[in-house]
Amino acid sequence: MRKSLIAAGLLLALSSVALAQSTAPVPLPSGCGSGAFLSGTGYFTVDPQARNCGSNAPATLGWYSYNNITSNTTTAVKSGAGVLHSITFNNPIATNTVTILDSLTGIGTKIGTITSPASPVPVTLIYDTAFATGLTIVTATGTAPDITVSFK
Repeated sequence: MRKSLIAAGLLLALSSVALAQSTAPVPLPSGCGSGAFLSGTGYFTVDPQARNCGSNAPATLGWYSYNNITSNTTTAVKSGAGVLHSITFNNPIATNTVTILDSLTGIGTKIGTITSPASPVPVTLIYDTAFATGLTIVTATGTAPDITVSFK
């Protein structure tokens, strides 16, 4: 019995040491920003140049950039190739129309046109679609929108 308790105590002590070692700070590769390092989370994300850079998200998710649009206008969200992840209607009003373009201007290849759903709660539409030239959002009808575009 005593040997079992000693073995259990030793196993617990070794597990604690292993856990402490597994959450030690990990230096980031050069070129990933400030050179700060990830500590205690155990997660990484991959930046557009495919380098592992510290974050709090699992590598398979990565980070998305965002642009919050709150007026009727043409917004060049991103230039160059990328991925449109989602569009969130933060305060849906049924009269809003959003046109999504693979373009750097308000004219180009249309990805889609959305008429905002009438809803008392935010609505997120997932696209996860690639664009080649750039991502432009045109909000030109109805009451001024409050949408958030997530993209890479």
